[in-house]
Amino acid sequence: MRHLCGREGSPVPRLADLAHQRLALSLQLRPQPHDVFTYAATELKSTITLLEQRSVDLGRQVGEREAELEAARAANRQLTRALSHRE
Repeated sequence: MRHLCGREGSPVPRLADLAHQRLALSLQLRPQPHDVFTYAATELKSTITLLEQRSVDLGRQVGEREAELEAARAANRQLTRALSHRE
């Protein structure tokens, strides 16, 4: 499975990998023929919910990182100004 690097270096599974894992698990369980459509719909809804939550979490992380980046840029600008006035 491919991973991206998380905030503290922990692996963050890609959304497609999570969906693939859920689908593989659902296929392993093999429900009875008359329950296939109900089971498949339930699994798809569950997977969609999981992916939506993961998307929200990742969006929040992106926002946090953008704020950190902007703070670092502001500090860099301030340091650059201070150093240029010393010369």
